[in-house]
Amino acid sequence: MISGGGAKNPALVERLAAKVQPRPVVLFDHVFFDGEAKEAVAFAFLGHQTVFGRPGNLPAATGARGPRILGHITPA
Repeated sequence: MISGGGAKNPALVERLAAKVQPRPVVLFDHVFFDGEAKEAVAFAFLGHQTVFGRPGNLPAATGARGPRILGHITPA
């Protein structure tokens, strides 16, 4: 799966497809949502987790000692 600026470069996508065949190169936009929004969606998800007091990390992936609520909500 490919996204970002490189996914808009036909020559790059073609070369990548040649390197990984027979596996297909699939555009992120065709499977999920507009790839330009990935970062915004990720931060919205992390904010949602924080608001509801849920951990936003994966200790197995980050090396953290355990689940952690990320960020802090400060009332205006």
